[in-house]
Amino acid sequence: MQKLATFNTQALTTTEKQTMSSREIAELTGKQHRHVKRDVTVMLDSLNLGASRFGHTYFDSWNRQQTEYLLDKELTLCLVAGYDAKLRMAIIKRWNELENQAVKPMTQIQILAQQAQALADMEQQQLAQGYRLEEVEFKTEYLSEEVGKVVSESETLNKRIAQIESEGSERKPWESCPTNCYNKTALINTINQRHGLPKWVIEEVLNTHPDAPNSEGYVINHHPSAAGQKYLVWNKVNITAFFKKFIQECEAATPTKASHYLLDKPFKCKF
Repeated sequence: MQKLATFNTQALTTTEKQTMSSREIAELTGKQHRHVKRDVTVMLDSLNLGASRFGHTYFDSWNRQQTEYLLDKELTLCLVAGYDAKLRMAIIKRWNELENQAVKPMTQIQILAQQAQALADMEQQQLAQGYRLEEVEFKTEYLSEEVGKVVSESETLNKRIAQIESEGSERKPWESCPTNCYNKTALINTINQRHGLPKWVIEEVLNTHPDAPNSEGYVINHHPSAAGQKYLVWNKVNITAFFKKFIQECEAATPTKASHYLLDKPFKCKF
């Protein structure tokens, strides 16, 4: 996590150069912010000014980090020079308001309010950074689990193929999937549509249920990227009968979920 920034109250009482953000320009002109940002970058490039010098980050309502540009009065008026008169006038009036506000000295209450707002903004940014770190950690853990599942499935597949190959020369790989068999993807899609079972339930039941049917054989994958690898297939009748029996073994856990003695958590199911 990034080191938390310290808050400098003195900075709020000093005079800073006034700017107008691309977000405010978009709001005043009725344009989309992404279009205004595009116009800003084109203008800055033509003036040989690096856009990164004027970039500023903020957090939107979803706590996502976004980019806006902060322009002084000259650059703002240069930007809107190509807009129509009505839009230019809206920007000019807003700049007059900003300059009039700058002339008036801030009261102590206004200074305190500005300090409180700055503290709130900083706290929101720090909180958002914490959320993003937690999200990254969660996604990393999730991906690690998924990689582990893929490795485990691959090892199971290779063991089953080796077992089939050791059963005798009569169990040669098929060149294509027989019409009375499902490959793994077709099996999962069919059972999901018929019984509403999630993919993880189907796979775990196939691997752990004592009555789960064995695969009928294996097929050579002729896709150019497969490099001759093989995949298992299951008999349609056996799979259909097995999962029908599995559903009968399930019990209602909630109004929308079921449970089974082999699985450690409830799952979606259509009885």
